[in-house]
Amino acid sequence: VSQSRYRGVVLDMDEASKRNLVALDDKKRRQKQISKTTVLKLMDLQSGCCAYCNTSLKTSTYHVEHITPIAAGGTNEFNNLTLSCPRCNLIASSKYFSNISSKINYIRSKLK
Repeated sequence: VSQSRYRGVVLDMDEASKRNLVALDDKKRRQKQISKTTVLKLMDLQSGCCAYCNTSLKTSTYHVEHITPIAAGGTNEFNNLTLSCPRCNLIASSKYFSNISSKINYIRSKLK
């Protein structure tokens, strides 16, 4: 067992564990890649506004958000993606909602 640095943290682990950690990190990185075409389609579909608070995303930064988080089994499929302003995305975090309406209601209640 040796010590390794992973994202600034010192970890005690064997070589097999290190390889698994790197493989998992690579898989997550690949899974997060969403094409510019997909973002443009979402922007058009949402009329350039945040899905939750209707802030214009054309003049500000935006986050590509998963309706069902990856951590809860969501995918990068188009029907699981939406654009939001950073504030709304950070409010939702990786919480799981049974449907998009409950997610919208939760976020809007936190914006008040």
